[in-house]
Amino acid sequence: MGHIVAFLAIFIVPGVVIGIVILFAMDRSRKINQAWESAAKTLGLQYSPSAMLKSRNISGDLHGFHVLIDIYTTGSGDHSQTYTRFRVTYPTPLSLGLRLTREGMLTSVAKFFGSQDIQVGDSAFDDSLNIKGNDESSTREFLNPSRRMRIQRFLRSHSDATIQDDSIHWKHRGTISNSGLLVNSTRAMLRLAWHLTGDRESDHLLNEAMQLQNDGLPEEALRVIEAVVVKPKTSQETPPIIAEPVEEKIIWAELKYMEGETAIAHQQFEELKDLDPDDPEIEEWTDLTRDEVESPPAEHSKPATDFSIKGFCDELFGENTTSFEINRTFEASYAGHEVCWAGELQKIERNYSNFLFKNSTGYKATFKIDERASSFYGSHAVLAIVRFSDDLAESLKQRQGESIKFRGKLIKADGLMRNVYLDHGQLS
Repeated sequence: MGHIVAFLAIFIVPGVVIGIVILFAMDRSRKINQAWESAAKTLGLQYSPSAMLKSRNISGDLHGFHVLIDIYTTGSGDHSQTYTRFRVTYPTPLSLGLRLTREGMLTSVAKFFGSQDIQVGDSAFDDSLNIKGNDESSTREFLNPSRRMRIQRFLRSHSDATIQDDSIHWKHRGTISNSGLLVNSTRAMLRLAWHLTGDRESDHLLNEAMQLQNDGLPEEALRVIEAVVVKPKTSQETPPIIAEPVEEKIIWAELKYMEGETAIAHQQFEELKDLDPDDPEIEEWTDLTRDEVESPPAEHSKPATDFSIKGFCDELFGENTTSFEINRTFEASYAGHEVCWAGELQKIERNYSNFLFKNSTGYKATFKIDERASSFYGSHAVLAIVRFSDDLAESLKQRQGESIKFRGKLIKADGLMRNVYLDHGQLS
């Protein structure tokens, strides 16, 4: 009897364990093959399963861009690491010598020892990225606000990506077994490549809308951006997969939220989640707007303690603070409070819009109240846009350029452009 037990322990049990391991590996490989084959079919590309000396891959051309997704391994033995590697190659190089990577330990050390990268004048962009190019002037011109916005958003969910003069590369730790991740990451890379490799009309409109919003004219920005968001489907020359206006829809949804159209904003953010499900800020906006639609937030759930200009700007407008975080903090801590501030009067004009100042006449006065880093415009004037009654506005018209004390009720913050809006303005 003891001999039988020993035989089972030595030969049968290990054999069963090995068999289970083999079956598990075969099942996992089958599921990975199914996921990759499904992704290739969805994208319209070719899938090649792994062979003796070749890893599985997805490859092919989409609208002039060459796509390759494959597997590679670094190291060996216990120190090996497998990655899923993505590459989208442009039809022609940009001819800028461009190379953009996330700022990391190695690039920080290189800078410490004298290695120089290009500065585009946008501190949030410059501080988070290592920027290389053949000519600083050409690179700065190429990296306009709309492209910087698209790049920053892409890198939030693809932080290890490298954007080069001829291609975009990204790697994911491990072998991806989720067809959705394969498809969505490829489409995100294609969308960015599309906007990097051509002079697109949508980029001009996005730049125009961003400048209007930056100047304290959100109602005009909304009008411009709607020309991109609310339009007929794109033609075959502009494939929907590539030209889907994700960034434009984000700005549109944020502007609708500013306008008080929370339900409409939520619907748009829900649609954006389908287009870019890996973007963390879209997910945060979706959750916030859903919560506000289902249950309007309690006023001043986290009341602020410092309502000075410095205290306000320090808390809301940090260099790496997202527009979502700014809006969430403003609504929880500042909305509805009256403040007494001072700023340089830059312009005053009649208010014709119900965008923020609902059913109100009077004038809008724009004050420069501080200077902070902007997400897209470098060192940026923080503007307070204040509605005054007609009689008070008359006394302001001759005082442009002066520092003026004023009071008003905080009603909205523009998290994207670092501006703030006040109603019921009074002179102090």
